[in-house]
Amino acid sequence: MRTTQAGGLPAAMGGENQSSAHPGRLRRATSISGRFSISPDSSSADLQTLGRGCSSASASGRSSLSGDPQTEPSEWLAKGDLTKPLLNEVSAALGKEAKGGLPKRDSSPGVPEKGGKGEGKKGSHKAVCSSLLAIVVCLILVLELAGGWFGAIRSTVQTTVLVSISTDHYLTPAGAMQFTRYGPKTKKQDGTLWMDPPSEGYKQCIDSDSVEESTPTASEGYLRVSTNGGLNQMRAAICDMVAVARILNVTLVIPELDKTSYWNDPSDFGDIFDEEHFVRTLSDHVRVVRELPDGLKNVTAFRKAPVSWSQATYYLEEIAPLVAEHKVVHFTLSDSRLGNNGIPDDIQRLRCRANFRALRFSRPIEEMAAKIVARLRENGPYIALHLRYEKDMLAFSGCNFGLTPLEAAELREARYNVSHWKEKEIDSDARRAAGVCPLTPREVGQMLRALGFPRETPVYVAAGEIYGGEERMANLKEMFPNVVTKETLASEDEMEPFEGHSNRMAAIDYLVSVESDVFLPTYDGNMARVVEGHRRFEGHRKTIVPDRAGLVKLFDRYTNGTVDWRHVETEVRRLHRDREGAPLLRRGLPPEEVKKEVTFYANPYPGCICQDDGAKIGVKSRKVQSH
Repeated sequence: MRTTQAGGLPAAMGGENQSSAHPGRLRRATSISGRFSISPDSSSADLQTLGRGCSSASASGRSSLSGDPQTEPSEWLAKGDLTKPLLNEVSAALGKEAKGGLPKRDSSPGVPEKGGKGEGKKGSHKAVCSSLLAIVVCLILVLELAGGWFGAIRSTVQTTVLVSISTDHYLTPAGAMQFTRYGPKTKKQDGTLWMDPPSEGYKQCIDSDSVEESTPTASEGYLRVSTNGGLNQMRAAICDMVAVARILNVTLVIPELDKTSYWNDPSDFGDIFDEEHFVRTLSDHVRVVRELPDGLKNVTAFRKAPVSWSQATYYLEEIAPLVAEHKVVHFTLSDSRLGNNGIPDDIQRLRCRANFRALRFSRPIEEMAAKIVARLRENGPYIALHLRYEKDMLAFSGCNFGLTPLEAAELREARYNVSHWKEKEIDSDARRAAGVCPLTPREVGQMLRALGFPRETPVYVAAGEIYGGEERMANLKEMFPNVVTKETLASEDEMEPFEGHSNRMAAIDYLVSVESDVFLPTYDGNMARVVEGHRRFEGHRKTIVPDRAGLVKLFDRYTNGTVDWRHVETEVRRLHRDREGAPLLRRGLPPEEVKKEVTFYANPYPGCICQDDGAKIGVKSRKVQSH
């Protein structure tokens, strides 16, 4: 059973029981009484005046918020009203009862008591001071109550605004979700830890009034597409097919999603993406239809898998004649069928229009992602961790470091059972040393610690089921106990529409990752690439790309006792000084090494990011691990 607070993080993140609508108030109860003290010399009249004043102040503001003024203290706490319990605390500090049990004394001003001459004057001074102190205490209590109420109202309004903005699909030209990027804690709380890298004058540039980029007057035929792979592989492929449709001057039929691969998700295009928005947004550039016209529905389409990483010339010379002959061409595969580099500028911009503007997720997905981001924001900035440590990835990569022999054998069997995975015999140790294995949960925790992230940092795990379950996650959670997922931040009822649909789940993770304060992918998979590229496009948001080869070598030396932790911290920070998502020029490689290129969707510069005319920059390229 999930333990989720209303509008907040689970109890594991320091929250209170979910029965409290505003758990922060409970924590304040213990701190307020420590802010002031009442002198033992305070008179009963002073305390009674204080009680009446504060009770009336709270009652006037409580009428619509806290219910019956006679509610017992435990119920007041549950409702967030702290006045009565705090009065009890004040009285208890004097050793007196809260409910009318104060001992009587002669409180007539100026009347000397035992002790001789001058006691009347001292008593008067004490009475005045006590009265002033009572007023101050009363004001503190009223302000605290107001702060609690207004804080609750602000939190509720913020959450409502976040959700309502995300579901208004036409607020901006880009149609993107709009979020408040940072929570109550500011980015400056830990110096540069949460700061985005400097964009250095580079910004998105995909709008053009060029006549060449307008929709052609006549279509040469129709293009059907069967996508393959998981959500993010299909996302990139759809953008490529939009570009290919433009190159061929054909009408694109809404792509068919992969329903038979490892993920086995039966969702259609419209279940994942906003289909109407997709068609409308691309209407000035490419014709998109939901199905073939009646006259062509019975025509046998020419089926073909285009060559991977092809240039525009390939489609014009090899595919255009097939369209002219058959009128309908059906691509049976679509992943990586268009090159990263050497593509005309207008086609590159169109790929970005498709990716960042046309491919908007469906309303239920956006709403759920907005709720999760709002709940994370209540606790300040957060890290989105793409922990690629699921069974399918470990089986595919052949990486079994830290696994038991039985687990390694299970993954090997799984790899052999998937026919289209070409590599079967894999040297796990060699791969890890080369930096092409996903980081383990323990290695991720060590990296975050070395970078200086506080122990209490919320870490959102954007991933499927982690291989090895809670036992495998134990080391990471020991170092960062505030590890959460969409399942722990949302109720079962909220998640029910997405259960059993891996692509819809992945879409939620995608949006929460794009909006995070820091994104950390542990492996160069499809999601890592497209999220990194999206964050670059949105202003170079901080994305830490791990130097896996350097990290595993360093961590192994630390485990062996050859270096101390101070050395680890220094080296980890040095390794990642230039790996935080700053502007970076994407460069092509020779045709025989095209698979090692940084993909267009991981870094859309050049193509969709340009230098501001007034900026003085010199962006250098660096060697990046191959995808």
